[in-house]
Amino acid sequence: MKLLFIVLSLSLLYLAQGQQFACCAPPQWEGDVAGFFEKQNESIFEYISYDFANRRIRVDLYEFHHTEHKRVRKTLIEKEIGGQAFVYDIEPDGSCTYKKANRPVQQICVRSGYTHKYDITLGVELEASFYVFESDLFVEDLMFTRKTCVPIRGLVFEHHGREYKFDAEFHFWNIELGIRNPNIFFTPLNCKLVTN
Repeated sequence: MKLLFIVLSLSLLYLAQGQQFACCAPPQWEGDVAGFFEKQNESIFEYISYDFANRRIRVDLYEFHHTEHKRVRKTLIEKEIGGQAFVYDIEPDGSCTYKKANRPVQQICVRSGYTHKYDITLGVELEASFYVFESDLFVEDLMFTRKTCVPIRGLVFEHHGREYKFDAEFHFWNIELGIRNPNIFFTPLNCKLVTN
């Protein structure tokens, strides 16, 4: 399966200059993501390190998540170098390819223009906002924490939509603000450039 990488969100999360947003995620955070793709009957598990402050994102895709022996299936890193964004695809054996990205690293924001917004409480005290986007072609929803705009649920990253299409559901948990180890964004020196 060819994974392309994070840039950000389908038609639900627009990230252009001057765009109005309901809220934007903190500039640095890390955490787990689980997804289920109905048509493929497939679950995915990822650990995402999002560092918009330094224009870079890392995704570790796991084959197994609920065991002590997580096995990385692939690592994807998107980062900007000298104003140009690149996507690195790193295999478990250390082989690596990269290519120019179509656009700069994008900020995670919930765009305005949602059809409905519900302020809700998860459990006893987690305040969240639930956004619904409707059109003639689709209905999609996103959920973010109300005060900090941390993603909880929804199709937030573009690589999810490109790889698994629309019949998917994603949940975010164990989110911690900041980047614990900035060295995780280093890429292998032996990466080979791939041209389209």
